[in-house]
Amino acid sequence: MPWTEASAQMLGARLRVLRLDRGLNQDELSASARISAKHLQLLESGRASGNRPGGSNPRLSTLFLLAEALDVSIERLIGDLP
Repeated sequence: MPWTEASAQMLGARLRVLRLDRGLNQDELSASARISAKHLQLLESGRASGNRPGGSNPRLSTLFLLAEALDVSIERLIGDLP
């Protein structure tokens, strides 16, 4: 399936819920996942950086870093996204 803006929005919402469930703020999660806080903010909001149209489209390596930092499987993070 193609990655869509709806996929980006759902991923962002899921990241936010998982982060809050673990009692982390964005700075803590971004540091643990070794990504910038700005990158995490964009992912959670489902937005792309710069002037690119559509939603965020994270690299697979970024998704694995986030899953590891949140202590969830990659399937839990992205498994049922549209």
